[in-house]
Amino acid sequence: MNANGIAVTVEEPAPGQFFWVLEQQQRVRAAIERAVRPMPSYGLAVMAGISALERRTAAANSLCARGRVDVSARDFGPTTIAGCL
Repeated sequence: MNANGIAVTVEEPAPGQFFWVLEQQQRVRAAIERAVRPMPSYGLAVMAGISALERRTAAANSLCARGRVDVSARDFGPTTIAGCL
């Protein structure tokens, strides 16, 4: 799942221990948030990661709705999306 350049991935550092990770997708992937405790299955880790991504997106949208997010006036070309997503 991807929302605004953030991907949900799952890591299994030890058998049966699944951790969700939110990664910023740029030239180099960088973890911006990760699970504190392991989940018992891959599917549960994916669902927990999606929930974390939805919370992050909802928080960003509520800040935008209150006018707390600055929108750049610079024109970056025809693919620029202005305002809140």
